[in-house]
Amino acid sequence: IVLVLVLIAVAIRMIGASLPVNHTVSVTRTIPHPSEDVWSRISDPGQWQKWRSDVKRLEVLPDHRFRVTGSNGTVLYRIEMPAERTLVTVIEQEGLPYGGRWIWQVEQETARSTRVTITEEGEVYSPMFRFFGRYLFGYDSTMKSVLDQLEAASGESGPDQGDRA
Repeated sequence: IVLVLVLIAVAIRMIGASLPVNHTVSVTRTIPHPSEDVWSRISDPGQWQKWRSDVKRLEVLPDHRFRVTGSNGTVLYRIEMPAERTLVTVIEQEGLPYGGRWIWQVEQETARSTRVTITEEGEVYSPMFRFFGRYLFGYDSTMKSVLDQLEAASGESGPDQGDRA
C-alpha cells in the first residue's frame, strides 16, 4: 500500500511538473442588480469581509495595499484601477506557492443587471498544486465561489442602499 501511494505521489508530481506554471482563466456572471451596487462591493476591498466568506480578516494598508487572512493563510495584495469599472488585485507577497493577479471588470447590461468578469492571470509554482488546480479543483473554482457570494450579497439591502425590490 505504501509503495502504491508513493507511486501515485510521484505520478502526480511528474504530471504537475509537465503543466505550465502560468495560466489565464476567466469567469463571467450576469448579476441581477444595478452596476453601481455591484461595483461598490467590489471596488472597496476594505468591505470584502462583509460579503466574502473566505475573508476572515482584512487590513487596509498604505499605498493601495491590503492584507487578507483567510482559509489559505495571510496574503498581501496591491490594488490597481487601470480603467473605469476595472479593479486589479495583484499578489505582492513573496514565498507563496502561487502568484499572479485578478482583473475584475464590471459592465452594466441593463438598468438592473451587471456583467462581472474575473480574469485570473495566475502562476502556480508547486507541481503538486498545478496538478490539483488543473485536474481536481479547477483554476476557476475560487472565482466562481466569489461570484456566487457577490451575487448573494448584491441582493441584500445594506443600511445605505435602502430597499431595492
